[in-house]
Amino acid sequence: MKSHSKSVGLLIEISISVLFFSLFCAIALQLFVHAKTLSQNSVLKTKAMGCAQSVADLFRSNEDFDELIKEQYPNASILQDQIVISLDKDMQPTSSDSGAYQLTASLNEEQTETGIMKTAQISVHSESTSLCSLETKKYFPREASS
Repeated sequence: MKSHSKSVGLLIEISISVLFFSLFCAIALQLFVHAKTLSQNSVLKTKAMGCAQSVADLFRSNEDFDELIKEQYPNASILQDQIVISLDKDMQPTSSDSGAYQLTASLNEEQTETGIMKTAQISVHSESTSLCSLETKKYFPREASS
């Protein structure tokens, strides 16, 4: 009788150990999945910021921003005060208007007595999520008249 009660106790102890082990494995698996998702989102936002900074650098580099955009991004849609560049899932420019992401640069300029202040609000977004946004400005002084 004693050996039977010891074996039942051992069986219950092993069952409880397996139950706890399974519970801890499920928790660890969820943590790994969450960490991978965070990592993928971080990589995506880093790539999006790189694209936005690239367009901001073009904006600050020269007065003829539209021509530079046409050279670097031949498939960009250039409107009067807005530029839209379609990007694929790897944040590379694509010719398709239905890209996974869009980079939008909204342009504005303000005339002052001493020159022109041009502003670009650049954002990268999907249909439902904004990945990054930045604003850049460049001042173009008027040439002094004699």
